[in-house]
Amino acid sequence: MKTSIAIALLLLLSLSVSAQQQRTQLVFAFVGISSLDEEISQAEIRVLENRLTTALVGIAESQGYSIIIPRNRDLIRNELELSHNAGQIGRGPELAELVAAHGVVAGEIHRVSGQYFLDLQVIATASGDTLFAYSSDYETYLEALDGGRDAMYALFDLEVREAYEGALAERESRAFSPNRTETDRFYQEPSTELLIGRWSGDVGIDHIELFPDGRGLARIPGGHTMRLRFETQADQIVVVQDEPNAPKLYLGSFPYSLAVQIVELARPMRWIFRLSRDGTQLIGSKETTSVRVEQGRVVAADNSFSRAAAWERLP
Repeated sequence: MKTSIAIALLLLLSLSVSAQQQRTQLVFAFVGISSLDEEISQAEIRVLENRLTTALVGIAESQGYSIIIPRNRDLIRNELELSHNAGQIGRGPELAELVAAHGVVAGEIHRVSGQYFLDLQVIATASGDTLFAYSSDYETYLEALDGGRDAMYALFDLEVREAYEGALAERESRAFSPNRTETDRFYQEPSTELLIGRWSGDVGIDHIELFPDGRGLARIPGGHTMRLRFETQADQIVVVQDEPNAPKLYLGSFPYSLAVQIVELARPMRWIFRLSRDGTQLIGSKETTSVRVEQGRVVAADNSFSRAAAWERLP
């Protein structure tokens, strides 16, 4: 298996090398996971995506890869048209826009007879071919959540080098326990002191720092930052973008050529969270902009778009 993975990765590099410019570092774009199962909630999907993202970042650090996470990953997944049975994908304009990535990591989770099946694939951006894939099944969603990291490492034929802290897995399991009430799961009137610290989990952002005076700072890949402001409103925490739009805010997910177009169209980002009772998770939604890209240009922007979001406290 390791030999076949190595050959596939070498092929991936060879497909991306031109006479004018050679790239020695593999770049992968993670477009998340999809599900057609209505019994699997969007919140559950996003938390699983966060777990897989953490695993992929760990793989990148250990193997010398680079990871990007496009903001328009839902549209990209539609273009990929993942099929567990066929093992092939379609190609469309959204996939063609991933010019910086050599490969796309995508997945699907579904249920059959009560069991959860997680399918992961790595697809060559240049050809649309599936380079390698990994499938695993679990008795419950919580098992899928616990096993997601192992599945991502197995996709790249690697062993997990660092085990998750038991407390982290336990926290996420408790958050989705069907026996817990809203009062049990979330603070009803969280104080600012409970929010101070470093957080991670957002698409296109390395991590977020929240300060005692209500200011915040998001660290964006490439050494860029975005100023934030936050406040509590009853049981909610509202975090807002606190500076004008600029290309740097979107470089964690888009190339510069698209970022400069998005700046003119996108509304300021806004998150609405609730704080988990153990103080380790902010769970809620992100109000942002969904863009449609065709042939290198942003042709449509939806400023009513929102999606599920979850941040995890960092040590």
